[in-house]
Amino acid sequence: MKCRFTQIIDEHPQTRNDYGMKFRILIQIDEDGVFVAECPSLPGCISQGKTRQEAIANITDAIQGYLVSLKKHNEPVPLPITEEVVEVSA
Repeated sequence: MKCRFTQIIDEHPQTRNDYGMKFRILIQIDEDGVFVAECPSLPGCISQGKTRQEAIANITDAIQGYLVSLKKHNEPVPLPITEEVVEVSA
């Protein structure tokens, strides 16, 4: 069974960018025990790591690179998505 966790990246020098934005990331552990991190606001922006901390560091780098590419190609930065958590009985 896969577990899915949501974490907001802490305001840290590595997570800051030209826009002063924070991005929500989703972290899940795959079947091999690898931590997979995804930034839903930036389609296709996915990374991974052997540990949760490594996955966060790697997705931070991926987000920074994504933003640099958008800026280089004069493309707009997507607006952050809105998320809600719902509880259901199993």
